[in-house]
Amino acid sequence: MKALQLGKNTRSVTAEVDLPLSASEVWKRISDVSNYPDFVAFMKRVSVEGEFREGSHWSDISTVLYFPLKFRHKIAKIEEGKNIFYLIDLPKGGKILQKLEVVPKGNLTRVGLTIDVDLNNQLMDLLLGKLIERRTRSMIGGTFKKISTQARREKGLLTGDDGKNQARAEVFIRKWYLGPVAVSFVAFVALAIFFGSNPSEIKAAPGKIISKSETIVTNSATKIKTGVNKVNNKLENFISN
Repeated sequence: MKALQLGKNTRSVTAEVDLPLSASEVWKRISDVSNYPDFVAFMKRVSVEGEFREGSHWSDISTVLYFPLKFRHKIAKIEEGKNIFYLIDLPKGGKILQKLEVVPKGNLTRVGLTIDVDLNNQLMDLLLGKLIERRTRSMIGGTFKKISTQARREKGLLTGDDGKNQARAEVFIRKWYLGPVAVSFVAFVALAIFFGSNPSEIKAAPGKIISKSETIVTNSATKIKTGVNKVNNKLENFISN
């Protein structure tokens, strides 16, 4: 499959994980979309349209952007046992391309995931791009951590204390992190949707906004975005420590 033609503001996130599973075991999990909510971070529900083959679709309800949103995935390409490409169409011509790769590595299997996000809107990228990039990283990291934990437990490589420590971390995140961020994010998205839906009101050359009122609103949105980014940084520091 040729690389998807994406805009200049495309944000790309790539990560890998080595799992103590055979390539066939990994592929079995990947090809069973109905079980994705068991290990994909933020995914709450999934519905499959047709068989697992090129051209088919499946949809999920995800809180990757803090509140439930529906994403419809097209299976753009499959190389059996090797890789899968999922394509998601976003409003106003935006696109997300997800690529999963499975590579045998001796007794392990390396899983690589690359997600390219093109909002196809410079202002939307300014307001939401960094946040989407951070949340995408959190989604990939959470997914890899969860599936790695499951695989290690299946192979008898996970101790009881490891599971308890992970559970305590998840409780901390739910109680102290999601609440305040969700409030800020609702206001943040409201600004993004308003101006994203009224492009004629933005008469900007790169780096310049003509109207004083537009400047005020943009500055306000930037402050909100900075606040959200700070909270994300605190969460990432907590997880890494």
